[in-house]
Amino acid sequence: MNYNYKIEREKLFSFEGLDSVMKTKEHVTKCINLSGAVMMEKAINILTGNSFMMQACVDFLVEKKIIEEVEQKALIPGQHRIFIKGTNYNQE
Repeated sequence: MNYNYKIEREKLFSFEGLDSVMKTKEHVTKCINLSGAVMMEKAINILTGNSFMMQACVDFLVEKKIIEEVEQKALIPGQHRIFIKGTNYNQE
């Protein structure tokens, strides 16, 4: 089974999902404030459970423009995706 954000996104609107999004946002914000960027593997290491849901939490932050993904020139594993501040970073 492959990761599909559109399917996993629906699960974020449960109590567990919203809690995971908030924890991810807080953790990612701390990481970006400290170093200027965060890799997916670091962004989700605060969570436990379904790895697809963990990735969806980060992709939700991208969707809301709290963070943005750095475009890579080559195909990379999902855990090596890199994120920086998005246009709505300080507005959330």
